Amino acid sequence: MPSKTFFNLKPHKKQMIIDSAIEEFDLYTLKGAKVVRIIKRVNISRASFYKYFECIDELYYYILEKVADGVINIFKNELISSSGEFFSSIQNTFIEFVRSPETYTNSVSRIFNIDFSESYLYAKRYTNNLVKKISDIFNLVDTTKVRLEKPEDILDLFNLIISAVERIIAFIKVDFYSIEEALEVYNKRINILKYGVSIKQ
Repeated sequence: MPSKTFFNLKPHKKQMIIDSAIEEFDLYTLKGAKVVRIIKRVNISRASFYKYFECIDELYYYILEKVADGVINIFKNELISSSGEFFSSIQNTFIEFVRSPETYTNSVSRIFNIDFSESYLYAKRYTNNLVKKISDIFNLVDTTKVRLEKPEDILDLFNLIISAVERIIAFIKVDFYSIEEALEVYNKRINILKYGVSIKQ
């Protein structure tokens, strides 16, 4: 968690640092990201940076958590509006990335796919926070219609869907799919998750 000094910054300056960090982490992995590039974009000193964050790892997982919160809040609102219908909620949560591929960033691709080899302490803390947030909305899911036993099951499904979305967007970017075709493929992938691939005998 960033320091109180960071949270006490003026909103505009705080957002500038967040935007610079998002840009850095969209271009580089955690191992490749550099504090010097982040602070150069917003014209702050290295000393100031370390008053706000213990290290770049802490900033990285703070940014991922903000991105994850956005996705989880969309999912929560979808669950509420659909009376707990899981698959329509999860389908609607990620469909905007297919409709607007430019909104799908590397930060989105990493939010539920954690590499514990990069920074175990912060990765573990981040994952625990994710599980807690999903736990808080797990009771909104109508579990009479889906085989979900624990919040981690939802995180696993999020990972599967993000992988599918990432592949679909890659095809959009090389003009292999139009947006309409991509949406059709996306909906098919959701149905495979919902109904499986086995043909009932």
